[in-house]
Amino acid sequence: MVMTVAKAAGDGAAYYKDPGYYQDEGHAPAEWIGAGAEKLGLVGELESGHDFETFDRLLKGELPNGQQLPGPIDGGERRTGWDFTISPPKSVSQLALTHNMQEVREAFLESSKEAFLQFLNEKHIQARGMENGQQVRMDGDVVCAVFVHETARPVDGVVDPQIHSHFVATNVVIREKDGKAVAIDMKLSDDDVKHIGRVADSLLANKLRPLGAEIVQTKDSFEIAGISRDYIEFNSGRSNQILEALEKEGLTRATASTEQKQAANLATREAKDTAEKSGQELRKDWVDRAKEAGFFEQGERVKEEMRERAKTWVPETREQRMDMAAEALRSAARHFSERQSVFSAKDMSTWALKAGIKNGVTEGELRQAFSEEKEKHGLLVAKSPIDPQTGAPSTERFVTTRAALARDENMIKNLRAGKGAVAANERWTPQEIQREIAAYEATKGFKLSPDQVLAIHTTLGSSDRNTTWQGVAGAGKTTAVEVAKNAFENRGYKVLGIASGTQAVKELASINVECKTYAMWAASGMKADDKTIFIGDETGMTGSVDGARAIHTIEQNKSRGLFIGDTNQLQAVDSGSPFRIMQKECDISTLSEIRRQKTPEMLKVATLFSEGKAAAAAQEMGQFMHSVDIGDASNYKEIDQKIADVVAKEYLALPPGKPTENDKGVPSQTRDNTLLIVATNGMRERLNLGIREGLKAEGALGKEDVQARTLHDGKATKEELRQAHYYDGKMKDEDGKAVQIVIMPSAEIKGEGYAVHGVRYADEAIQKHYLEMRANAKENGLEKDAPVILAKGQEYRVQSVDLQKGEVRLADSENREIIWKPDEAGKVRAFEEKQTAMATGDRVIFKENQTIQQPDGKEIKVFNGQKGVVQSVSEGKIYIKTSQGEDVAIDKNGGTRIEHAYSGTVHSMQGATQDYGIAALRAGSKINSANQGYVGQTRFRYEIKVHTNDVAQLQKDWGKGYQYQENAIDHSRDKDLQKFNQQIEEKKMEVVEKEDGLDPKSQAQQAEPEKGPASVTGEREALEERAQPEAAQAAPGKDAEREAPAGAPREAEQRDERAQPESANQMVRGDRQEQKGDPAKPEKAQSEPAPREPERAPMPPMDKMEKWAKTQEAREASGMGKVLGSRQAEQAQRGQAPAKGPQAPTYDKAPAPAKPQPATQQHKDKGGMEREI
Repeated sequence: MVMTVAKAAGDGAAYYKDPGYYQDEGHAPAEWIGAGAEKLGLVGELESGHDFETFDRLLKGELPNGQQLPGPIDGGERRTGWDFTISPPKSVSQLALTHNMQEVREAFLESSKEAFLQFLNEKHIQARGMENGQQVRMDGDVVCAVFVHETARPVDGVVDPQIHSHFVATNVVIREKDGKAVAIDMKLSDDDVKHIGRVADSLLANKLRPLGAEIVQTKDSFEIAGISRDYIEFNSGRSNQILEALEKEGLTRATASTEQKQAANLATREAKDTAEKSGQELRKDWVDRAKEAGFFEQGERVKEEMRERAKTWVPETREQRMDMAAEALRSAARHFSERQSVFSAKDMSTWALKAGIKNGVTEGELRQAFSEEKEKHGLLVAKSPIDPQTGAPSTERFVTTRAALARDENMIKNLRAGKGAVAANERWTPQEIQREIAAYEATKGFKLSPDQVLAIHTTLGSSDRNTTWQGVAGAGKTTAVEVAKNAFENRGYKVLGIASGTQAVKELASINVECKTYAMWAASGMKADDKTIFIGDETGMTGSVDGARAIHTIEQNKSRGLFIGDTNQLQAVDSGSPFRIMQKECDISTLSEIRRQKTPEMLKVATLFSEGKAAAAAQEMGQFMHSVDIGDASNYKEIDQKIADVVAKEYLALPPGKPTENDKGVPSQTRDNTLLIVATNGMRERLNLGIREGLKAEGALGKEDVQARTLHDGKATKEELRQAHYYDGKMKDEDGKAVQIVIMPSAEIKGEGYAVHGVRYADEAIQKHYLEMRANAKENGLEKDAPVILAKGQEYRVQSVDLQKGEVRLADSENREIIWKPDEAGKVRAFEEKQTAMATGDRVIFKENQTIQQPDGKEIKVFNGQKGVVQSVSEGKIYIKTSQGEDVAIDKNGGTRIEHAYSGTVHSMQGATQDYGIAALRAGSKINSANQGYVGQTRFRYEIKVHTNDVAQLQKDWGKGYQYQENAIDHSRDKDLQKFNQQIEEKKMEVVEKEDGLDPKSQAQQAEPEKGPASVTGEREALEERAQPEAAQAAPGKDAEREAPAGAPREAEQRDERAQPESANQMVRGDRQEQKGDPAKPEKAQSEPAPREPERAPMPPMDKMEKWAKTQEAREASGMGKVLGSRQAEQAQRGQAPAKGPQAPTYDKAPAPAKPQPATQQHKDKGGMEREI
C-alpha cells in the first residue's frame, strides 16, 4: 500500500468533499478521527455544511470556540496542515469498485484507519511548548479528519477506479500536559512514511485473506492473485502519469523523496471538472471499459473464487501465526545482518512486514514473535548507537543478532588467548630491532619517522601474537611494514598479506608480500603454522566474519598477526568493525605524522581530517572546490552529467605523457599522474563515457566500437536473491527499458523432484529423461559427472517471473526452459547484462576473478581489479594486454565482467596514492560523509580539484561527522553476554535449502564445529567480490599504484544512508544502558568438518545426452536419446505438429553457440564461492 504525505489542500474542505468528482451523497464520505478531535467534541461523520466549515476553520488554525492559533508559516502563507493519503494496490480498487466487492472496500477502509491511528500513536506529530525558556516538542493529540475518495485524477479525460483515504491532520494539536490547543510540530522521514505504508499493507492483507483473497507479493507491495498485470496496467493511467513525470526527473518511486513525489503529483494534475460524473455513471464506465478490453470476466471470476474460498476459510492457530511472524523476522535479520551488526528495529519491521505479506503478518504479531520467541530467530535488543549529529545515544531502538555477538566474543577470546603467548626467544630485543631499522635506512637512503620506529618496536618486541597499527592516511604505514616484514623473513617466518580491498593487496604486493584477499585466502585453505605472520592491511574496511576468521586461524595455528588501518577512513561493506575490537584488545601503535601531502594547504586539510575535525577540514577544503554551473538541470542524472562534462573536459585538457619536475622537484600535472575520483557508479559511467568520446575525437582510440556483452553484479543481499519479486523488479531499468538479468548458481541445483528441489525443466519430456539419466548414473559409473539442471558457475537468463507461484522462468545455453523457485533453491548470484563499447586503446578493468578460455584452448586467470588496455578487435574477440604484460582474449559475447577504467569511486581509491586528483561529486547525496572527504582528499600529494554543484552543501555533507560500522559487542546488554554458541546461532539464521533436504528445526538445535579451512574454502569469495571496492584506477597513463598478482573484491555498492526516524516502533524493549562485563569465555575444542562435495557438470548438450541414452535400449530404440533440448522432436514422435519454441538468444546480433561452453570457460571459478546462508 502507498502512503504519501503532502501539505493539506489550499482550498480546504471544498477539495476533500467535492461530490462531482467522487460520490453521489453530496460529498465524499468523511469522519473525524483521533483523540484530538474527540477532545474538541468532534466525533462521527462530517455531514452538514457546519461540519465542513468547522474543518475549514481548523485548517486555518481557528478553534471551534473562535480562538485563533499562531502557526507555522510557509513562504509567507499559513501552513494549513498535512494530508496523509493511503492508497491500496490497484487490484483491490478494481475488485472493490469495478466489481462491486463491498467487503473488499470495507477491508481497505478499516485497515487504512488502523494504520493511521498507529501512525498517530508513534508521535511523529507533536505539540510545541516551552521548558526552561526553550522550545521543545511535547506529546499531544492532533485533530484529524478522514475523507474517502474512489477515483484517480483523470488522464486525458479518463478516470480510473482508485479508492484512497485522505487523512488530514489540521494544524491543531491538543497538548497532553495542559490540554491546551497549539500548533503542530511534525518530524517525519521518508523511512517513517515507508514503514507506515508497510503497516497498512499488512493490515489490509490480513483482512483480505479471510475474504478468500490469495496475496501475491510484488516489489513494492502486493496484489490479489488472479488479477493480471495487464488488467492492473489498464486501470493505472494516473499512476503511470506520475511515474513518467518522476522518470523525466531521473527518479523512480523508490528513489524519489516525499517532496519529489508530491511535486510530480501536482505537476500532472488534470482539472477535476473534466470528470464530473455521478458515482453510478463512473461505475458503469469502469464496467463497460473492462468488458471492452476483455478484463471484466477475469475480475468476476476472481470475485467468485474469493467468495467460495471465504466460505471454508479456517484461520491459522496462534502457533502457526507466530511461526510465520518469526520467519519474517529471520528474513529481515538475514538481510540486514549481512551488512550491519546492529540495525534499527524500524528497518527490521519494515522488511519483515514485506516478507510476511503473503500471510498477512502484522506488526503486532511481529512484536509478539520477537518478545516471546527470540530463541527461534536469534535476535537481541541492542543498546542504541551514538547519533553523530547530537553526540547522544539515538532515541531509536536497535537490534543485533546472537550470532554477531557470539562472533565478537569468540574473537575477543582468541585475541586474549594470544596475549603473552610469544616467548622471549621469539621476540626481538630493542638492539636487534634498531639494527633492522638501520639496515633498512641505509638501503633506502632516508630516515624513518619516530612514529614508524615506535610501530616497528611495538610489533617485533611484543609478547602478544597480535598487534595493531592505527595509521592516518599518508603516514608511511607501508614503509614501516616493509621493515617488519624483512625482520620476520630474516628469522624464517612466512609473511602472508590479507586484505579486503584491491588497493591494499597492491600496496602489500609492492613490497614483495605474498598477498590475497580474505576470500582468496579462505578459498586456498587458510594454511598457516607457528612460523607464519599475517599482515592485514586496510583492516578498517574488513567485516567481522573475515576479521574473526583471521584471528581464529592465528590462534589455532599459533601464528602471528599485524593488523593495520584507520578507523576514520571508509568502513567495511560487510557487517561489523573487527579492527576496533582489535585496537581495544591488542598492543596498538599510532602513526600520526602525515608524510604524503607535499603542500602546506593539502597537509592542513589532511591533518584536520585525521584528527577527526571533519567540519574544520571541510571548510579548509573550500579552496580546492569549484562550483559547476548546472543551468536548468533539475534531477540528479542531469546534475551528474553536468559535473561529469566539466571534469572530463578538464582532464582531456591535460597533456598526455610522463610529467616533468621543476627545480623544486614538483612534478607537472599530466594525464599520467592524475586520478579521477567519483562517489557513485552512475557518475563513474558518465565520466568514463565523456572521456572516451574525447579520446576518440583525439584519435587516441580506434574509430570503430565493438559492443561487448558484459555482466555487472546486481549487488543484492543473499536474502533479496531468494525473492521472486526481486527478479521481476529488475527486468526494467529506471527508464522502463528491458534489462536482461542473468543468474549464476554458486552451487549445483539438481532438481530431482520439483517439490523437493524447487527446479525443473519446463518441458516434461526433457525433465523425465533427465531424471532417468540421474537414476542410471551410478549404474554407468558416472555418478560424479552426472548432469544437473542448474550447474555451478553457468549462466541462466531470466525470461519471466510468475509472482503468484513464486517462480522464475530461466533459459540455459541450449535454450531449454527451466522453472526455478529462488526461495527453495536460492544459492545464486544475479547479474545485469549490458552492451559495453570497446575500441583499440580503451583502458579496462576486470571486475571479478575469472578463468577465460583463449582461442588456442589455453585458460588464463584474470583477477578482480586487474587493469589492461585493448590492443585489437577481430573475429568476435577483444584482445587485451594486462598491466602485468599478459595477453588475454575475451569473447565479445562471453559475458565477461569488465568495465572501462578511466575513473574510480572513492571507495576503490582507499590505499591509492597519486600526485594530482580531480573529483566529480554531487552535493546533497546521502552517501556523502566525512569518511568520504577524508579518503578522497588524502590520496593526493600536491592538489585535488573537487567539482560539485554546490560547494557549501558538500562542505556541510563532509562536516556532518564520521560514519562507523557498529559491533554487536559494543551494543549488547550484560545479561546477553557469554551465553551463546556462535555455530548454533549462525545455524538458526541460515536458510535451509530444500536442495539440501534438511529439516531447519532439527538443524538449528545442533551445535556445529567451528569452521576450519576445509569448510570455508571458497565460501566468501563471490560475496566479497560483489560487496567490496573495485580497484582504484589512474586515468590513462602512469601506474599510480602497483598491480597485485592476486585478485581482489568488487567495488562496493555506494548506498545512501537512511535518515534515522525520530521515534522507534515498540517491537523491542528492555534496558539499553547496562554496562558490559568481560565477554571472554572458554569454549570446548572443536573438530574439523567434512570436505565439500565435488563440482558436477551442467546438463550436457544433445550429443552427450545421446551417449547417456546408449545404455537404455528401450529409449535408444524409440529415438528418445535425442530428445533433450529438442521439443520439436518429442512432439513429432507423438504425432503432433512441431510447435515453435523460444528462439535461441542472440547477443549483438551474433548467433548463440550451438553447445554450452565448457565449465572452464564459463565462470569456472565462480560457482560455489558465495557463503550459503
